[in-house]
Amino acid sequence: MSSLRRFKIPALVVLVALLAAAPSVLNSYRVFVLALIMIYALSVLGFNVLVGWSGQIGLAQAGFMGLGAYGTALLLQRGWDFWLALIVIALVAAVLGALVGFPAVQLRGFFLAIATLAFGELIIRSFAEARGLTGGGTGMAVPVYRLFGLDQTRSAYVLTLMVVVVGFIILTRLLHGRFGRTLKAIRDIDVATGPIGVPSPRYKLLAFALSGVVGAVAGALFGQLQSFIFPDMFGVNLLVILLVMLLVGGVASIPGSVIGAIFGVIVVEIFQDLGQYQRLAYGMALIIIVRFLPGGIASIPSRLRGTRFLRRGSGPTPRVEAGDRSIARQATVTTAERVG
Repeated sequence: MSSLRRFKIPALVVLVALLAAAPSVLNSYRVFVLALIMIYALSVLGFNVLVGWSGQIGLAQAGFMGLGAYGTALLLQRGWDFWLALIVIALVAAVLGALVGFPAVQLRGFFLAIATLAFGELIIRSFAEARGLTGGGTGMAVPVYRLFGLDQTRSAYVLTLMVVVVGFIILTRLLHGRFGRTLKAIRDIDVATGPIGVPSPRYKLLAFALSGVVGAVAGALFGQLQSFIFPDMFGVNLLVILLVMLLVGGVASIPGSVIGAIFGVIVVEIFQDLGQYQRLAYGMALIIIVRFLPGGIASIPSRLRGTRFLRRGSGPTPRVEAGDRSIARQATVTTAERVG
């Protein structure tokens, strides 16, 4: 394990260095796409905290992204510093995430999904109705926070890279530590956590709050990248895209969040000419992946190691965790109902 870690750290440093150098060698469109992938990866990882690690099918992530985008834009219009605005909106998202978590921790499956979906829609409808502040359905311009005298796209890219790297470091330490292990225990054996002294409701609320914070931060970065936002950007279409990214990449997998974001952006580019059939295409992609790769693309290496050609006495065939498979199936059913 230590040798693998010694290999991973230099590889990640090289990757970050390459990403930092990208704006100087790529055109604006490719810089935009790379920034979009990083934003989606961060949002999907926050989504994964709730769905993958804690096993709760919460569907308010698109709404929290809208909160982050609109909230920081409104504060920037009033002369706030971007970093202060980001911190304030993150705290607001944490409070709202915990509030929605109070009744939601008593719900399961379909009922939890519908309750959180309604909450996300409520957030977006609130901004749509506040026409005097947000421009309503026509949208609003986002004041751009400039870094190092760069143009809007490259400034947003550098800002995104900085925040995403820090966010992934923090979340990786949390999810690979005691917090993440406790969430998985609650997900898999919830009824047994009380007798052994684990406060299951508290950890579920923390998962809701953390997921909301990450979603809001990703939304703030999304607003800076787009420079113009409107309510429909954060509706059901975005939620479906995030779900596809989550399940295609891999539930309860940090690399899976990145893989899913890359896959999702490519799929959006491929399916953008399908018009009203986009949702059908996303739903079909989701069903196919969950059917043949219940652990997502990130599970392919472990599945290959378990084949008779590559195993060669290395132990029993790795299996997808029952909790992950159950989560994928529940989310697929909910998404299929929304798509239909």
